[in-house]
Amino acid sequence: MRENGPAAFFRAASRRFRDAIEARRGQAGLIGVLCAQAFESFDKTVPALPHAAGLACERECSGCSQLRAVATAPEILLLAHFLYGVERGGAAKSDDEAQRPDHPSHCPLVENRLCRAHKLRPLACRGLACLGARDCDKLACAADNGEDNEASLSKPHLVVRSLVQNAMMNALRYEGMSWGLYEIAAGLRIVRDAPMAAREWLAGGDPLAPASAPEFDRQRAAAIFDTIDRL
Repeated sequence: MRENGPAAFFRAASRRFRDAIEARRGQAGLIGVLCAQAFESFDKTVPALPHAAGLACERECSGCSQLRAVATAPEILLLAHFLYGVERGGAAKSDDEAQRPDHPSHCPLVENRLCRAHKLRPLACRGLACLGARDCDKLACAADNGEDNEASLSKPHLVVRSLVQNAMMNALRYEGMSWGLYEIAAGLRIVRDAPMAAREWLAGGDPLAPASAPEFDRQRAAAIFDTIDRL
């Protein structure tokens, strides 16, 4: 594998995440630091890759809001803090906002067709990027019909999203913290109803376990991560 190839990127990103965990272990600020590091890595890497210009995606766009998305624990905990103010054990902001994740038909972050948490959107959302308005429309139609149409998505965005997300999970695994992929809406419901979830996760627990993505095989993922680390 080339020194500047995907495997090298994965190892370097994983090391940076591990450094952040070791420097802030157990601290509430670790959640924001991990997410900021992940988002910055994604946002800086994608433009450097050869891909078609003119993305249809716009600021605060919610075009992909009907697509099923999963995220890591830090990303969900960060969103929960934004929505409910519960990262440090606070109460939900309002009854109206507390009910948003119970709506199965749309993303709990979307209001009036705009993403309220666009700057904090998880890697899954950042990776869903269409190269043209027609592709975006096709993707939305496929979602409405319960179909999967990733052919309409930018491949570089999907690849970088996967590399950064996997590097974070690998670092969490090595540092003895709960890791995996979780359903975003289900995870938000858990944190909404259990305001101490962030502290539990920081202490090594897995409060989001009931929201685990069923298709994510941790054992297989760990084996793949170990293989890449050895390359």
